[in-house]
Amino acid sequence: MYILENLKLFGLNKYEALAYIQIVKSGVATAKEVSRGSDVPYSRTYDVLDSLEKKEWVLVEASKPYRYRAEKIDVILDKKEKIVIYE
Repeated sequence: MYILENLKLFGLNKYEALAYIQIVKSGVATAKEVSRGSDVPYSRTYDVLDSLEKKEWVLVEASKPYRYRAEKIDVILDKKEKIVIYE
């Protein structure tokens, strides 16, 4: 759970962190696959994935069904660093 706690330090809630971890493990995943591979209830999966997309933690492939790919962690950290510098 070390990874989960660290992701929370970057502003993700529990479900966002669990979904992100599952997408990283899968490489690319549908909402159903994210829900099945994590403890995120299916009824919450789309809300969680939308939130991760808005926070720029995942990229969405425009396919049917949508497929989610994790943004590289170094890209996320670089964006976070720039935000801190400009504040």
